[in-house]
Amino acid sequence: KLSSAVDFALTSTDGSSNLTGDASGLGFDNARGIFEWSDTGETLTIDHLSFGAADKTASSNDGTFATKGTGVVHFKLPAVDGSSVFMSQVNLDSLDTINSEEVLKAHLVDVRKESPDIRIVGNVINTLPVSGTKLSIEFENQTYTLETKENEVTVSGGEEGRLNGFFTPVSGWSGANATEITSENSLVVSSGNTFKISVDGTSSGTITLPATTYSSNSAVASALQTAINSDSTLSSASKSVSVKWTGTKYEIVSNTGRQTYNISDTTVASVKITSIDSTIESKLKLSVANGASESLNGYQLGIVGVGSVSASQIIFPSSSQNTTSKTSLGLNSSIANIEGKSVTNNPTNRDFFDVKVKTGSWKGGIASNLSSASITLSGTNTVAIKVDDVASGTITIPNATYNSNTTFASELEEAINNDSTLLAAGKSVSVLWEGTSGGYQIVSHNSTSSASVEVTSVSTALETHAKLTASNGGISTNISKYRVKYSDASWLGSAATVVSSASTLTIPSSGNTFQVTINGTASGSLALPNATYTSNVDIATAIETAINGASGISGVEVKWTGSAYKIISTATSSQDVVVTAVDSAIEANLKLTTTNGGAESDHSFDLYDPSGASSGRQIYLNDVNFQWNSTDKNISITRKTDTAPLHEISFVEDSTNNEKFGIKVHPYTIGLVDSKIRVLSNNGKPVNINFDANVSKGRIGHSIELENLPAEELIIIVKGGGAARRLSASFTTKDLPNEEEKDNLTFTVDKTNNKLIHIKDTDTGHTIAERTLSDTGRFKIAGYNLKINGTPKVQDSFTISDNLGGVGDGRNILSMLDLQEDKHALEGKGNFQELFSEVVASVGASVQSTN
Repeated sequence: KLSSAVDFALTSTDGSSNLTGDASGLGFDNARGIFEWSDTGETLTIDHLSFGAADKTASSNDGTFATKGTGVVHFKLPAVDGSSVFMSQVNLDSLDTINSEEVLKAHLVDVRKESPDIRIVGNVINTLPVSGTKLSIEFENQTYTLETKENEVTVSGGEEGRLNGFFTPVSGWSGANATEITSENSLVVSSGNTFKISVDGTSSGTITLPATTYSSNSAVASALQTAINSDSTLSSASKSVSVKWTGTKYEIVSNTGRQTYNISDTTVASVKITSIDSTIESKLKLSVANGASESLNGYQLGIVGVGSVSASQIIFPSSSQNTTSKTSLGLNSSIANIEGKSVTNNPTNRDFFDVKVKTGSWKGGIASNLSSASITLSGTNTVAIKVDDVASGTITIPNATYNSNTTFASELEEAINNDSTLLAAGKSVSVLWEGTSGGYQIVSHNSTSSASVEVTSVSTALETHAKLTASNGGISTNISKYRVKYSDASWLGSAATVVSSASTLTIPSSGNTFQVTINGTASGSLALPNATYTSNVDIATAIETAINGASGISGVEVKWTGSAYKIISTATSSQDVVVTAVDSAIEANLKLTTTNGGAESDHSFDLYDPSGASSGRQIYLNDVNFQWNSTDKNISITRKTDTAPLHEISFVEDSTNNEKFGIKVHPYTIGLVDSKIRVLSNNGKPVNINFDANVSKGRIGHSIELENLPAEELIIIVKGGGAARRLSASFTTKDLPNEEEKDNLTFTVDKTNNKLIHIKDTDTGHTIAERTLSDTGRFKIAGYNLKINGTPKVQDSFTISDNLGGVGDGRNILSMLDLQEDKHALEGKGNFQELFSEVVASVGASVQSTN
């Protein structure tokens, strides 16, 4: 196996074979990386071949040389199925430290800089979780652990620094020290028990603390919270609070964390008691007069992954620990956000991009193109389905000649949504037309994990075209495609009356007019036709027809968003939409005027089916919001995780349209794993990577790696011509053996020069050094100071090796010397002199006894 960052050639000595490698042919020249694929090719790991300081700008203090670091390394993720192209280009000289991991980190920063940021923002909490609270997180196929310590957050595991977590302080209201309430010192409330509060700038009506006997401050706090959140003015404005008893005082904090769902909502969370009856105030101490004030007593958790090439979701795996932690961290009602990068210009009116959304749905087989060959339904044509496991009745599709698939989809959708059983259960669907290659898809409007659709029966004539049953390719699905279109100018009404076959709306023959101005052209008086309507979609279609019938006006779209009517200009210049007048008789149900909350909705988005059509249908996603920031020129896509946990969003590979909105994504997930870049394919295809010619650069002509070198000087001699020659080296050291464990060495006198000694490692046979004897026969090697007496002969040899058997060593004499001292005194033994004296005395005593 041969690899090279430069061209190479191997030629045999007999000249019969020649092997060459053209590094530039694949763009690998100077790329200096190790690229390894898994067996299936769906995983690629990338490591960098680092030459350290050799790639840095350097100069000598004396000015004898100076070199400029020119090293550039790069790789490219090419377009896959129309995705964006990603190229990383790292200037090595710009790095403070050049090693493999730092270069790979720089690659990731470069690759990710144009990709969307992924965020989770929790709801406001008024009590920090206990220190040590842990939350498991999955992001980009890696697992992380978030942990709290008071108001600090750390994220560990996975790629270091990939996810960041933090608490943002939130302003609330702190009362003064209040009366402690117990069962022995209860609070009896009967009258004088009202107050008013402002939440995020919205003033409440008069709120009443329930008349009862309270035996704890916690019970009072709970009652205050319930009363405030039940106020109709606050609830209509989607405002709510949390109230807690701290042990000495009451604290009230706004639950506003939802402002991140709407980029135009710049509300700052705030709470203020504006008035309170003196009777209860004497115990609660919530007024400014008694020392209450605004304070930072709320917190909001944020988690951010900057620049996700795959636009991956931040996921909290299901576990008992996560269930508990999510509650204490305010993540049960969090906002998931995909934030695109800023672009140069706002999109053009009606520009679009396509998304894939997790849904509960049913997809039919391939249906015919009705624009080429229409169908005529007659007789009885029925379908029966289940939506979220609720079985419909028998649904009848209107008899007609259908020459458009979107018209057929509209009639099918309306028929399903008017089924009395489904209506009673609060179930509804969208019917999408995916084109002749995709057929019809029926999508539940349920945004939770219980969403599902099943087609149980279809009459023969209807099935011949629709191909909805399993026998014709129908199948349960969990992904739906939508086209998201941008509107420069539109008008959005407020929440209108919901209309169905069970709750129809009759428009009178008089008092049914309205007026609009479209792109500067006034419509004059327009009439909403006198009729009984069985769906909001039918009303939207009637409004659209009336507007486009006005002189000088055309191309206007009117959509039912699921809660309101939206009037959209499709012009490419001077777009403007204003509702100027609506008769009160119909305005009571349409809610289009500014008086009832209608307003211009510029720089907004609308959902369509994959074909780009939506006429006559209610195509929307609950609690998913697409918004354009016309100032920063970037898109923000938000989702409420408590009410829309199912609707995770990904992007269809289409760089031409996606990049207009700052959405640069790829079907690969890329990250740092075990100090190497790992690229994972998310589409079942092998990972593809390539290089642009002449981008990678380096001044390293050749390199050599030496391993297991002895503790010796390394002498390198550079040969060859050229004026600009320079060597650079980097090395790692290993612990040298201690003096008692030196290497076994063999010394051999040269075969021609008896002054030259060759030293080898006896164990490996490797030559590790040469030494020339001094005039006195001395030389040094590996910590030894050696002298050869006399004159050695050529090829004489000797060894220095381990004395494993202890033969001939000095241990006996050392032991005897130990006896000369008192080293064995603690063992009850004397020194040598004492022992000798005892022996002499003993011998003398024996001789005397014998005498």
